[in-house]
Amino acid sequence: MKLEYRINKIKELLIKGNNLKCSSRTFKVFGYQFNYYTECFGDLNAYYFNKHEVIDRLVSLDMDNRPGTIKEKTLYVCVHDTASAAETAGSLAHANYVCNGGGGTSWHYSCGDDAIYHHIPDNEVAYHAGDGLKVSYYTIDTGVLATTKVPCIEIIDGYFYLNGIKSLIKVPDLTIVNVDGTLYYSSCGVIQTKVKDQSLTVGEVKLNLSTKDINDAGINTLIINGNYHFTPIYYNKSYGYVANRLGNLYSIGIETMVNKGSNLLVTWHKCAKLVAHLLKDNNLTLDAVKPHHFFSGKPCPMTLRYNNMWNYFLSMVEIEYEMLKYLSDDIEIILNVDKLNNGGVLLEEVNEVVSYEIIIKTKEFEEKFILN
Repeated sequence: MKLEYRINKIKELLIKGNNLKCSSRTFKVFGYQFNYYTECFGDLNAYYFNKHEVIDRLVSLDMDNRPGTIKEKTLYVCVHDTASAAETAGSLAHANYVCNGGGGTSWHYSCGDDAIYHHIPDNEVAYHAGDGLKVSYYTIDTGVLATTKVPCIEIIDGYFYLNGIKSLIKVPDLTIVNVDGTLYYSSCGVIQTKVKDQSLTVGEVKLNLSTKDINDAGINTLIINGNYHFTPIYYNKSYGYVANRLGNLYSIGIETMVNKGSNLLVTWHKCAKLVAHLLKDNNLTLDAVKPHHFFSGKPCPMTLRYNNMWNYFLSMVEIEYEMLKYLSDDIEIILNVDKLNNGGVLLEEVNEVVSYEIIIKTKEFEEKFILN
């Protein structure tokens, strides 16, 4: 790919990513200690101009939360937030937490506005998606001919309907099973959580599911031999949603920080750049980026989703991902703006038109252009 062509594509992407209206916004942050409000002053571009840097802080192989199991393959990148609002709950604190056992949980990366730490090798299993560890990858033929890339999925009378056509697939079951005198919920044959109410009887639990009980990130749907196929699904009793399995065994988990005093926009931009690199490294597409909610029905990453920022986050990932097709060590991108910022994220309120210069620099020459 010729250098001139790459530079032109980079310029096109940066022009596309320019935010014509860069306004401050107050976000509500959700934490298990407390909720709080924080103001961010906007970002100049969907692209984050600072370099991508990751610090290794790996969990020891003798810890229970790093089983050392090699994944069969990576299918997804799963985005969480920690729901820890305390000022002290930054990326280093979470890196130390997971390296000290994580209460039995683990994830691959901790991403804050200050740093990104890497804990579990990308090709190993981590315990972050809450979808069970016993289900391997397979596909289920719905029996419905694919007519669109992404079908409209509904639940009617106990069956999934795709684009209005009844499939062969019933909604997931939910049963109560007795294991050595203790009762547990089980969905699709996999034990989920302990049932505290011992008055419940062993056997099927009537669900009466409807379309609203499907997690709002959807059901993973593939087109194989002309038909729609599902990957494994289940009903998560804890959160009350039909969700997708394979999160623990087939995804890379990222925890984003929402601690008081941090800049959420910087955190989300750094995370988007990390996600783009992981997509490139694992030969995945943008469809592979999923919220934790997709795998369990848990409202996570809660702050990102409940502030209606998920789609903008995906647009950040998209431009970072596209830029990686054309960037390499022979091209440097420099942001030049007379405003306090972090990689293009404004750190103070601005009530005027902001002009910023972008320099695309190589050994042979440099090109400058202005965006507003």
